[in-house]
Amino acid sequence: MLLRCLGCVLALLAGGLAGAAPSTYVGRAPVNSQSDEERGSALRTALANVVIEQAGDSGVLADPDVARSVGQAERYVLQYSYERNPAGDGAPLVLVAHFDAGAIDGMLPGRRLGGSAGLPQGP
Repeated sequence: MLLRCLGCVLALLAGGLAGAAPSTYVGRAPVNSQSDEERGSALRTALANVVIEQAGDSGVLADPDVARSVGQAERYVLQYSYERNPAGDGAPLVLVAHFDAGAIDGMLPGRRLGGSAGLPQGP
């Protein structure tokens, strides 16, 4: 009996972990260099790509709140790195940025839980 209960608990925990949302979203943007000004632009592009992917619609960028948030991409990035561009189409590098998934979900229209939930809408 004890083993059966333990098995049920483990199954529930495993199912809960499998359905958990990712803690980060990864966005990519081609770059020519690792300069500060190019990084800022690339972070905005990478975040816009993530937002479009999560919303399922490029029209989400027309929302003024979303556009403002994308313009402040540095606030949402957890880490970034550079890789060689495997496509070899112009830019020699690709910026790979990891963004805070909870903050991204909070900025998307229709995914907001609202102020009544007591949760922050951004970082």
